[in-house]
Amino acid sequence: MSLFGLINMKDFLFLALFVGTLSMTVTKSTIIRPFRVWVADRNDLAGELVQCPFCFSHWVALIAVIILKFRVTEFG
Repeated sequence: MSLFGLINMKDFLFLALFVGTLSMTVTKSTIIRPFRVWVADRNDLAGELVQCPFCFSHWVALIAVIILKFRVTEFG
């Protein structure tokens, strides 16, 4: 089964689960709070990025697609 003929549904769901889990963990977890504070002290823009799940998830998705080489633009 594929999503609009672009990507396998299983791969799409895996990517969505991975992105959501990683972005919520990095932006909201108390364990990673020292890292967020360290990043915010170094750079205001990067500090905002690691504190906003919506913003961070876009970058995680982009990196995951590049690394995993999903071919979302190829048909068939």
